[in-house]
Amino acid sequence: MITPLGSRLLVEPLKEEQKTKTGIILGDSIAPQSIRMKVIAVGSTAEGFKPNDIVFVAQYAPTECRETVQDNTLTVPCEDVIAIVK
Repeated sequence: MITPLGSRLLVEPLKEEQKTKTGIILGDSIAPQSIRMKVIAVGSTAEGFKPNDIVFVAQYAPTECRETVQDNTLTVPCEDVIAIVK
């Protein structure tokens, strides 16, 4: 298990299907990168967040953080969280 340090969050991108107005489904390489993430773990000084929160983050804020090739986890500083979905 990866534990984020300080004011960082361990997050996982949420898979979202991207469609055009006419209903065409865009592939992963064409669709913009999702900035909606699910919080997996919270650093010791990250206040106001808890696991399973859904958050929006700044597009270039996440840093890849993997234990295995299959992991899709990232770390994000708390100050780069734009909003929490309630």
